[in-house]
Amino acid sequence: MAAALRDRLAAARHLNEVLRGEVNALNKRTKKVEGRIARIASLTAKLVVPPPPPVEDANAAHDPAPVVDASTPAAPAAVVAESAAAVSRAVVFDFDKCLMKNHWWGDYRNRPIEGINPQPTDFGHSNITALFESILAVEGVLLAVASFGRHDVIKKAITSAIGAEKAEGVFVTTPGDFPGYVDGCSMGAQYKNTELTLIMDTYNVAAEDIIFFDDSKDNVKHAQKMGCTAHVVMPFTDDHVPHINAFLGVEL
Repeated sequence: MAAALRDRLAAARHLNEVLRGEVNALNKRTKKVEGRIARIASLTAKLVVPPPPPVEDANAAHDPAPVVDASTPAAPAAVVAESAAAVSRAVVFDFDKCLMKNHWWGDYRNRPIEGINPQPTDFGHSNITALFESILAVEGVLLAVASFGRHDVIKKAITSAIGAEKAEGVFVTTPGDFPGYVDGCSMGAQYKNTELTLIMDTYNVAAEDIIFFDDSKDNVKHAQKMGCTAHVVMPFTDDHVPHINAFLGVEL
């Protein structure tokens, strides 16, 4: 009789431990879902509530230039829908003075795209083609650019490095993606966090799944507050690749 009771007690304890483990796992999943819902709600609020007037990028040159509409959708919906489910991590770069050696918005502003011709040698890394292709080849990794500059100039620069077909797989977000803003303007106290949130919500990744590079200490500091791994670089060179290797656990 005593032995039977001990066996029942042991079985009950084991069941209790199993149930406790399942409850803990469920709580973790719930918190992750709640975090994503909060990010979506925050982004939705930014899209619904009229933002403050655009503020010109402080790094830009102040010479007059013809004004044209430089905004372009962040990426074709079909491309995003096809790849979003497979993304688990993201490598995100700023553009001006980060990926690129110079400040392209400051140099060209809203001049016609036909006269703006970035080349691979304009990037900070010595072999940007190989770097981009290596990142794109890592399973589950998104390559993205979050910039205050012009979407069309950024896409043209990326295309110069890896060709049009592969460039379609690179997600680019600029201020023109958000109501009340145009490309070439700072987003003020939102820093790059609104653009990073767009990447997180579009590809269903968490802040801790993002490594971000920017020449601005403030942008990096606020990205880190979100939970991103972030580094100040000016520009991104071969010496900074180990940061990506450590984050992804690969050797690019």
